[in-house]
This record gives sequence, structure tokens and C-alpha cells, in this order.
Amino acid sequence: MLNSMWAGFRNLAVFTILVSVVAQPQAQGRLDLAGLAVYTDTARDIYVAGLRTADGQPVPDLSALQGPIIMEYRITTRRISARGFSGTLLLQAELGSGERAPDAVVDALGELKRTMKGSLLMGDQFEIGLTERGNTVFNLDGTRLFDVDGAETFAFLIQGWLGSSASALLREPLSSRSLDDGIMTRFESLIPLNERVDTVAAWGNDAAEEPQQVAAAPEPAPTPESEPEPEVAAAPEPEPEPEVDAGAAAAAAAAAAATAAAATPEPVQVASAPEPEPQPEPLPELPPSSEPVVAQLEPEPELEPELEPAAPATDDRASALAEMDDREYQRQLNEYLAQVLGMVFREVRYPRRAVNRELEGKVEMLAEISLEGKLLGVEVLETSGHGLLDRAAIAAVEEGAPFPPLSAVAQEEFLSDDGENYVLMIPVNFRLQ
Repeated sequence: MLNSMWAGFRNLAVFTILVSVVAQPQAQGRLDLAGLAVYTDTARDIYVAGLRTADGQPVPDLSALQGPIIMEYRITTRRISARGFSGTLLLQAELGSGERAPDAVVDALGELKRTMKGSLLMGDQFEIGLTERGNTVFNLDGTRLFDVDGAETFAFLIQGWLGSSASALLREPLSSRSLDDGIMTRFESLIPLNERVDTVAAWGNDAAEEPQQVAAAPEPAPTPESEPEPEVAAAPEPEPEPEVDAGAAAAAAAAAAATAAAATPEPVQVASAPEPEPQPEPLPELPPSSEPVVAQLEPEPELEPELEPAAPATDDRASALAEMDDREYQRQLNEYLAQVLGMVFREVRYPRRAVNRELEGKVEMLAEISLEGKLLGVEVLETSGHGLLDRAAIAAVEEGAPFPPLSAVAQEEFLSDDGENYVLMIPVNFRLQ
């Protein structure tokens, strides 16, 4: 049932790849890739990043940007709301720059949320471009959403990829012309269907009928420096029992991180790189911002108490979400995910036979849950290629349930396509080290 929701987005029979342009498309043409990277947040791959320049060379100087340049985001997660994506862009840029976003950037992201009439879906191709004339443009699936005068917005947002404080997992491959073959294959496979292109084109038509204004911004205030990005790597040691406990520490680390004061993470191994919350309020440290490495580590403290149940979707809840700051929205989303993933990861067992045969692989699952957090079903979305590992991953989800009742933000992000229940993508990566 759940896999049927993905059929449209994984139909690779669509061979027409949209041409990425920012301005004067006939003269400018398609820009060349200068770098590729995968952005992972709270154990979920969110997008594949593609940096395009006129000559395919890395951007030499962020202080003197010259267009045309395109930041291309090819969405890999099942669904991410306009609010969630806007918050991701904001917090990445604030981390990378070490500064609070100028008002002009906040206004541009507000315009993005207004222009998008729905969520981003797997296969969408979102672009932020700097034109040859020095303006900033926002495109989605070949449709121009809106423009912003001047380069200030682009110059700030690109710091989320290339800034001095940006995650090295993004900055290094995007600034060194790294075109990994595996990432390239994935990047090229993410294509929107024709129906989706038509839907987005209607958004652009609606936006073109309304005036757009972007305010100038005062000098941004500095934010705290980001903490170093920890990595966890340990080889699992099989126990005498039929299976080897392989996920206790990764889970506990995710749970403990949900209450520590730090920042929104960037993708790393198991434990995430804390991404700083700009002043005035710090964000808590969050769970793994990379693929959860299944490895036997020292146990951490037990999970914090579950979140309070949120009321079903109402006009009041929608109004409260609309008034919520993007940073707070992301904090609450990551806090909920920290609890759910932590509950799953601590139940992961690396099967003894898989260890003996040196089997590795990543399993991506779709878990359908009710508003109250009851597990209604779980299916493998992407197999590891080994039945032993797939079954162990499913068992971890089943043993980890029931989950906390969905917070208001989680309801906003994870509503299923039929609008009746909620769907979370849960990854488990079995890796021997």
C-alpha cells in the first residue's frame, strides 16, 4: 500500500530532464556542474545538491560572486513542506555564514512559502540562481516562481553550502569539483513527472499575477560559532546469542541529543553536527544527521519523556503554525524525529549470520502511524539487497513502536497522501567498521 504512493515519483520512464536556467535562458544555456553532494538531516536524505557555473569550475570567491551560478536542489525525501524547506535553507545559511539572516533573505523565504501552493516532493528540481545581471531568482521544475533584485539573497544562501562554517560534507565536494559517480547517478534519476511540472507551472502563473516585494535588510547580527562535527565509527562484535545488538548507542545518542542545547545538524556519521541556532535562542542538539551507522557502542542515557499529544489539525493549529518562527518550527520537527528514530535505533540488532557473512546495506522503510503514534504498518521502500538485514530493520521499527503522539509540526510534515494517517521514512544503515 505504502509503496504505491511512490510509484509516480520513481517512474524513470520520463527521460526529459528539465533544463536549469536562471535568466536569459537562450543566451545562457545550461550551466555545467561544478560539484555534487548529498544533504542529510536527522538521518534523512533531504536533497542532492548540484552547484552549476558557466565553466563548471568551483566558485572562487564568495565575496565577489559573478553570475550565472545555480544552486540546484533535487529532492530525495518523500515530501517536505514549503515551511520545512524554507527553514532548512535559512538554518543552513545561518550556520554557514555564522550570522543571522538579513531581513531581505527572511522576506525572500517568506515569498517562497507564499508562492509554493504545496509541499516539495521526491524528484522536484528546485533552483536558486544568480543571473548575469546580478539578481536572485527562484525556480521549481522549470517554472520561474519569483525574482529578487540584487545578489544579497543569493550571496547569503550560498553560504549554507560554501560558507566558512558550513558542513564540510557539503562544502568540500561542492568547492572541489567532486562529481562522485554514485551521487551523479542519483542526481540524474531525480526527475519530476509531466503532471508535476504542470502543477508547478500553475503556481508560477498565480505568483505572476500578484506583485512581489522584497525588503532591504539591516546589518545582520552574529550568531554563536558552530561546534565541531563528531563522527562515530565502531565495529560491531557478535554476541553469543543468535543476533548481535548493533543499535543501542546510535539510538540513545539520538535521544540524548534531542534535549541538549546546541544547533540544527548537518549530515555526518550517526551523531550529527550541531547547527547553531542564531540569537536570541539556541536550538537543542539533534539526532543523527547522517545515515544511522549500526555499530555496537557504549550505551547512553534513556530517552526523554514523550512529547505531549497535539490536537488534530484545526484552524487554530494552522494559525499557530503560520505564526511560528522557522527556527522554532525546525527545532520542534527535529525534536520529534529524534524521539522516533531513537526508539527505532535502540532496537536494531545486527544479525549474527549477516555479521559472519560480512553483509552490509542500507534499508529505507515507510512507517504508517496514527495521530496517537500507533504503528499501522511498515514496508521496505529501498532494500539493502539482503533479506536478513531488511527483516532486522523492520523488526526494529515494530519493536520501537508505539511512537510519541504527533506534534503539530510533525502533523504538518508527515500527513499521508490520503490525509488519514501519517507516513515517516525511517532509514537504517548496517555497516561493519
